[in-house]
Amino acid sequence: MVVASRDGGVTRVDRDGRVRWRAVTSPGADNDSGVTVTSDLVVLGSNDGHVHAFDLTTGARRWEQGRPGWVVSTPASEPGGDTFFVGDDGDGLSALAGATGAERWRARTGGDVASSPLIVGGLVVHGSHDGTLRAWDAATGAARWQVALGAAAFASPARTAAGWVVIATHAGEIVAVR
Repeated sequence: MVVASRDGGVTRVDRDGRVRWRAVTSPGADNDSGVTVTSDLVVLGSNDGHVHAFDLTTGARRWEQGRPGWVVSTPASEPGGDTFFVGDDGDGLSALAGATGAERWRARTGGDVASSPLIVGGLVVHGSHDGTLRAWDAATGAARWQVALGAAAFASPARTAAGWVVIATHAGEIVAVR
C-alpha cells in the first residue's frame, strides 16, 4: 500500500504494516492528490505545483514535472504506465511520459481541473470547474467532445458497465453521457 500525506510525505507500507520506504514530494507540501501505482512507479500530484514520481521498490525519486497550478487531480495511467494524465489548477490537462515525466501534450480546459481523468476507448475524460465534461484524444490531445454540465465538476467521472460516463456536479446533479 502507498499513501500520501498532507506533510509532503509518501509512504509505502507492507501488508504486515512495516514501512518499506518514505519519501517527500516537497517539505510541507499538501499532497491532496490520490496516488497512482504502476508496476514500477508511484505517481501523485501536490499543491507545490508538481507531479512527482517515485520508484515503487526503493522510493527513490524518478522525476518531477512542474505544472502551472496546484495538482489535486489523481493521475490516471494507461495500462503499462507509459503515459500519465493529470489535471491542474492552471486550467489544463496534461499527458506526461511515464519514463521521464516529459510533457507529451497539454490541453487548455477553460477551468481548473480537480477531477481525476478517466481513460476510456482511447479518450481521456474529465470534469472542470467551468462546468464542462470534456474528452481528449489520449494519443494526441486533440479535443473530441464536450458537454455543458450546468455547474462545476469537482468529482471524477466513472464508466458504467453499460458504457455510460457519469459525473456528479457541484449542484448535486449526476450527469450521464454515452
